[in-house]
Amino acid sequence: MIPVSTRQKGKVGEIIGRRYLELKGYRHVTSNWYCNYGEIDHIFTYNSILIFTEVKFVTNVNYCRPEDLFNYRKRAKFQRAIRIFLNKYRSKVFKWRADLVCITQDEQRFWIQHYCNVLGTG
Repeated sequence: MIPVSTRQKGKVGEIIGRRYLELKGYRHVTSNWYCNYGEIDHIFTYNSILIFTEVKFVTNVNYCRPEDLFNYRKRAKFQRAIRIFLNKYRSKVFKWRADLVCITQDEQRFWIQHYCNVLGTG
């Protein structure tokens, strides 16, 4: 088995998360939007709403659940990055929300859970 870095696993998770949301009808705008305070994994539109998406991917469920990785520190960085994006592009954005896509991989398949409006704002 070839060792896979955490970064490579994260990219795989982002690809799976993006494809999952596209299959649900979300329109992809951009990926890996960076600012000084963090990164937004994906930005989509859906029903005229701008969707900021964080993807968490876990291959070892004995370690933790992907939801556990979206802790207070990560949530705060995600929220700050969204605020910076909105301040930069505010004239073009009316409604928005922040979603979390959690992916768990076992030996046979991927399990995907999509949480909408995880910051309770927008």
